[in-house]
Amino acid sequence: MNNFWTRILSGIALIIFTFYLFYSGPFGLAFFATLISLFGLQEYFVLQKSQNKGFNRLVIIQSLTLVSTMPLYPISWRSNTGNILNFYVEFASIGIASIIGTYVYLAFKKPELSKLYMVAHIYITAPLIMLQILAQPTISGIYQPLIPVLLMVLVWSSDSWAYVSGKLFGKHKLAPSISPGKTWEGLIGGSLLTAVTGFLISYYVFTEWASPEIPQEKIGQTFQQIMKPWGWIYTPILGMLVGVFGTMGDLFESSMKRKAGVKDSGNIIPGHGGVLDRYDAFLFAIVVMYVLDKIHEPVIEFLVNTFGYY
Repeated sequence: MNNFWTRILSGIALIIFTFYLFYSGPFGLAFFATLISLFGLQEYFVLQKSQNKGFNRLVIIQSLTLVSTMPLYPISWRSNTGNILNFYVEFASIGIASIIGTYVYLAFKKPELSKLYMVAHIYITAPLIMLQILAQPTISGIYQPLIPVLLMVLVWSSDSWAYVSGKLFGKHKLAPSISPGKTWEGLIGGSLLTAVTGFLISYYVFTEWASPEIPQEKIGQTFQQIMKPWGWIYTPILGMLVGVFGTMGDLFESSMKRKAGVKDSGNIIPGHGGVLDRYDAFLFAIVVMYVLDKIHEPVIEFLVNTFGYY
């Protein structure tokens, strides 16, 4: 019972803290991403049993440097004053070049570390950069806290719906050697119900309704979707994919824990384990949202031509 209440209270505190950072602006989101990068990479190296402290430290420093300075990128892009912020693009380019250069060096000198190195950055660093680009596009520079909030809510919904679906209908194991509790029924039910959740969020939160006096035949013109491209059809697609790829993220982290012979990736969150235990699905979901955002124009054109809206 004590562990139950510890889990509940720490979960509530984590939600409040996370949403507070999301709504604190781009630097709040960067602070969130920096924490995930720092503790997530430390846990990753523990799970991978990497004893090379110098190597581990290098990866963490590279990740923290790129992730924590992301809010400066839109400012630098729009600035014409000639101040130091204009050099951020060059600074970021140097950071990326250092990652590529380090990988090339490891590939020739220490090939056993090269894969570990790139997986660390692809698994943790890249998604945390993508999240900040989604929330604050380079050109507009307008920070949108609802982007990370939407994604986090969909991930939580996916976990909850998959659990309920699995308990009610689960018979066929999804990956018994990695996560015995997961079932195909839970995956399918969780993904479909998360798609419904995405639709409801888009319909009731991301829609501004016009006057109801407009004739019924012009109903398609009576609303404005304020979170482009996350409209009535597009957001359910995101929700369904979050259900699928979020589960993949969970299985990926579970496989690392099973190989390491541990129950949790860490113990920093009382009752919940480590950072990767809580944000494994979220990291995979970020990539899904980023890819959808980058291909939304032709998809939206198709949806508008087919359904009249997206």
